Amino acid sequence: MLCFFLLFSFVISRLIKYFLLIAFLTLQLIAYCQEPVFKQYTTREGLPSNEAHYVLSDSKGYVWICTDGGIARYNANDFKIFSTSNGMPDNTVFEVKEDSKGRIWFRTLANKIGFILNDSVHTIAANASIPSYIQEGRIISFGISANDELFIGKQNAASTGFLKISPPYDTAHVSVLKSQFDRKNGMEIMLLDKKNVVFTEIRERSFGLRYGIKIVNKNKQLLLEDSILHTETFPVTRVCICRNNLLYATKNTLICYDLDKKRKTSQKEDFQILGMGVINDSTLYIGGYSIGIRCYNTNLEPLNRSFLNGVSPTSFNYDFQNGLWISTLESGVYYHAHDDVVKYRLAEEKDATILAMTVQGNSFYLGYSNFNSYKITPGVAQNIQVKKISGKEFDSGIEPASVTGLMPITENAVFISSSGNNHLYEFKTNRTRAIKDPRSTFKSGLWFKNRFILFALSEAYSVDINFSNATLLGKIKDRISDAVISRDTLYVSGLNGLYKYNEKTKTFILDSRCSKRIDDLAENKGTLFLATKTSGLLILNGTRVDSVSEKSGLISNMCKSVLVNNNEIWVASNRGLSKITKTHAGDYDVYNYSIDYFADLVDIRKLHNIGDTLLFFSGNSVYFFNAKMRNPDKRCSVIRISADGSIKDKTKEINLSYHTKEIKIMFEALFYNLKGKILYRYSYGDNWVYTNENEITLASLAPGDYHFRVEALNVNNEWIPAPEKILIRIQKPFWQQAAFIIASVIILALMLSFLFYNINRRSLNREKQKNEISRRMMELESQAARSLMGPHFIFNSLNTLQRFILEADLENAENYLSKFAKMLRKLLENSAADKISLYDEVDILNKYIDIERIRFDKSFDFKVELNVANPRFVNIPFMFIQPFVENAIWHGLIPKEGTKWLSLVISRKDEKSIRCIVEDNGVGRQSHVKKTQILLKEKSLAMDLIKQRLELLSRAKDVNCYYEITDKKNENGNSTGTRIEIVLPIIN
Repeated sequence: MLCFFLLFSFVISRLIKYFLLIAFLTLQLIAYCQEPVFKQYTTREGLPSNEAHYVLSDSKGYVWICTDGGIARYNANDFKIFSTSNGMPDNTVFEVKEDSKGRIWFRTLANKIGFILNDSVHTIAANASIPSYIQEGRIISFGISANDELFIGKQNAASTGFLKISPPYDTAHVSVLKSQFDRKNGMEIMLLDKKNVVFTEIRERSFGLRYGIKIVNKNKQLLLEDSILHTETFPVTRVCICRNNLLYATKNTLICYDLDKKRKTSQKEDFQILGMGVINDSTLYIGGYSIGIRCYNTNLEPLNRSFLNGVSPTSFNYDFQNGLWISTLESGVYYHAHDDVVKYRLAEEKDATILAMTVQGNSFYLGYSNFNSYKITPGVAQNIQVKKISGKEFDSGIEPASVTGLMPITENAVFISSSGNNHLYEFKTNRTRAIKDPRSTFKSGLWFKNRFILFALSEAYSVDINFSNATLLGKIKDRISDAVISRDTLYVSGLNGLYKYNEKTKTFILDSRCSKRIDDLAENKGTLFLATKTSGLLILNGTRVDSVSEKSGLISNMCKSVLVNNNEIWVASNRGLSKITKTHAGDYDVYNYSIDYFADLVDIRKLHNIGDTLLFFSGNSVYFFNAKMRNPDKRCSVIRISADGSIKDKTKEINLSYHTKEIKIMFEALFYNLKGKILYRYSYGDNWVYTNENEITLASLAPGDYHFRVEALNVNNEWIPAPEKILIRIQKPFWQQAAFIIASVIILALMLSFLFYNINRRSLNREKQKNEISRRMMELESQAARSLMGPHFIFNSLNTLQRFILEADLENAENYLSKFAKMLRKLLENSAADKISLYDEVDILNKYIDIERIRFDKSFDFKVELNVANPRFVNIPFMFIQPFVENAIWHGLIPKEGTKWLSLVISRKDEKSIRCIVEDNGVGRQSHVKKTQILLKEKSLAMDLIKQRLELLSRAKDVNCYYEITDKKNENGNSTGTRIEIVLPIIN
C-alpha cells in the first residue's frame, strides 16, 4: 500500500507540475512597463528648491516653476530666480498665471499677490486689504479677466464671495463679489479660462451633513450642483476642462461631469489626489502623495499605465514644443520632450540586455543575453501582451546562452539562434526543438524559393522543410551583415561590398555597383537600399546608383540600418535617424532626428516597423517612435540689445555714434529637448561665429552698416534663425561724413587752386628770372667777348704785326699773323655759344698767351696744365679765364724786371665744377695804385663783369661759383706775385 501510494503521489505530482507548466506557458502575461523618457531638474541643475508646487509655460515659451525657494524661469539654458533677494514678498509660491499683457502673476504662502514684468517684481498696494478679506483663511485660487481685473478665491468658513481688485490694484479699487448662492459660510475657487468657469464650495455648519458644490459660468448660470461627504473635505482646487467634460477632484475622488448630457461619473482612489491634468485631450494624469502618476481616459476609465512611482506630482503643463512639464513636492521638475518616443522594458528582464529583435505582423520578438526570448503584441489602450517563448526551463537539453537571432518562420513558429544552439519554437505545442546541424550562430534568415535560408558569419545554409537539418548553400570570403531578395535574386552585404548569389555555381559574386562596407540592406519594388559605413545611403536601381550623404543633408555617413516604409526611407546612424523622401525632380529630401531627440537613447541598431511606428532597441529597453513628421523648433529670438549700457529698441534701426565702445546682444533658443547648452552662431559680416553662450559683446565697431543675425542648432541638427532683422549702423565721425567731406573738398579745391596759382606764378617768375639770367648772361658774354676783341687788343696786335713787317722779320710776322688769325676764328666760332669745351677754351688761352708773349718779345715764360679727363666732353662757360690771364700779363709781368713766368692749372673740383689756378711772379696788385685812373676804371669794370657773370651762373646752375685773389709775399712782406683761384660750373 505504501509503495502504491508513493507511486500514485509521484504520478499525480508530475501531472500537476506538467499541467501547471502548460498553463503557465499558454496564459503567461508578464508585467511590461511603458515609460516616458524624462529629464529631471533639481537644485543640481539650478532650481532654488526641489519642492515645486506649480509649473507654467507662458506665451513667449519660458517655463515658470513655483517652489518654496522662489520662482524659477527657465529658458532651456539656465534658470533666472525671483526670490525675496530681488523683490519677492515671500519665497513660497503656489501658483503663477499669465495675463494678456504678458505679466506673470503669482500668489504666495503669505497671501501676497503680485506680478513679474521685464524681470522686475511688482507687488500690488491692495495686498493691505487681503488680510481683512481672508481673515484666518488663505488664498487658494486667483485669476485675471480679459479687462485686467484680478479675482481672488479663499478658504474661510467665516464669509463668502470673491475678492475683486481693479487696476491700478490699490486699496481704493477692492470689492467683494457675491454670488447668488451666497451663504453665511463658504469657500470660493475660481478658474478663469476660455469658459470663465467659477467654482463655489458651500460648507454647512452641521456635523455629518454633506458639502454642497455649485459650479457657475461668468454669467452666473448654474452648470453643476453637487455635494460631497463630510469626510471628503479636501478643497476642490484641481479642475480641468476637456472637450465638453468638466473634471475635478475632491480628496480622493475623481469626478467627470458631461456639460451637454448633464451626466456625472466618478472614480474613487485609494490615495489623496494632489495634481491633475489632461494630456493631449485624451489622457488624464493624476498625481498623489508618493504614488507617482496614474493614467485614465477622459471617461475616468483606468489605463494600464503609471510612472514616476514614489514621487508626488503637483501640476502638469505643456510647452510650445508639446513637451510635458511635471512639478513634484520632493523631486523638482520632470520634463518629457514629446510623446513621439515611448520606452518599454520588461520588468523581469531589468538585469539582462536585448541582443536580438524582429517583427512579424503586429507583434515583435525580443531575445536577451540570458537566453530568454519573448513575443510581444501591443494591445488596446496601450496594454501589451507578453508571451515567453524560450528559456532554460523549456528544454533541459539546451544549454542556456545569449540569443543572437530571432527569425519568424510562420505565424506558429519562430527560429531562435544562440551561441552554438539553434532551435525552433512552435506556438501550438509550446515546445522548442533543436536543429542538430550546423552548430553555427545565425543572426538573420529569410525565405528564398520555398527554402528558408539562414545566414551565419560567412556562410548561408538551407534548412529542410521540417527544420531538422541545415545544409550549406554557399560561402563568402567576407563577413555577412544582412540579406534581401530582389527580383528572385539573393543579395547579401559584407565588409567589402554587395554580393549576389549564383545558383548555377552556388557562389556569391561581388556586385560591381558597390564595393563599400555595408551594414544593412533593404529592398522595395526591385530597388536596393544600402546602409554603408562610410558613404551614407546608396540606392541601386538597375545600373543607376544614387547617393544620399552628409553633402545632401544626411545627419551622418556612418549608417547602421535602413528601413523602407511606404514611400519613406528611414536610415539609422551613429548620430540619429534620418527620414528620406524622393521628390518629383528625382532628388531626395532629408529630415533628421538627432540622437538627443530620443532623450536617454545611446545607440540605434536594427530598424523595424509596425505600421507607422518605428521600433528599435538599446540596452534593456525597446523604443517606439511615431514616424509622423514633427514641426521643427522655431523659438529662437534676440532678447535684448544695449550699447554702452543703454537699452535699444530691437525692432528699429539702431544708430550709434562712432564713440560707442561696446554693444551687448542677448539671444536665446527655447529648445528644451536638447541636452546641455545650445549651440548658436551669429554674424554681423560675412562669416559665422559659433558659441555656446547666449550673450555676446561687439567691441569698438568701425563705422558702417552691420546686419546682425543669429541662429540656433535644434535637436535635429537644423539651424533655426531668429526672426529679428537687426541693422546696426555705426555713424561715421564728422570728418568722414558727406557734408564734412564736401566742405573739405571745396576748401581743398580752393587751397589747391591757390597753391597751383602760386606754383604757376612762381614757375613763371622762375622762368622769367631764368630768361632774365639768360639774357643777362648773353649780354655779359657779349661784353666779355667785346672786351677780348676790344680795340686796344686789336690795335696793339696789329702794331706788333706792323713792326715785324717793317723790320722785315717775315718769319715772325707770318707766325704771328697765323696765330692771331686762328685765335680770332676760334673766338668768332664760339662767340654765339653760352658754353665751350674745356679743350677749346685751353686752346684759345694758349694762342692768346702766345700772341701776348711774342708781342712783348718773349719776355716771360708760361705753362698751361690741364688735369681733366676727356676735356672735349667737359663744357664750361665761355671766356671766364682769359681776363684773369690778361691781368696777370699786363699788370703783373710786364712791369716787372727780370725773370717772369705765368702758370695756368685746370683740374676738376667735384662732379659739378672746375677749378682753375692762375699764378704769376709779377709785381702784385700794389702797383695798381700807381696806374692811371683809366686803367683802374677798366680793371674795376672787368672784375665787376666777371663777378656778375659768376653770380648769375651760381643761381642758374646751383653751383657755388667764385674767384679768389691771393697776394703772394715773401718773408719781408714784399710782393712775390699773385694767385687767383677760379671755380666754374660744368655745363652739360
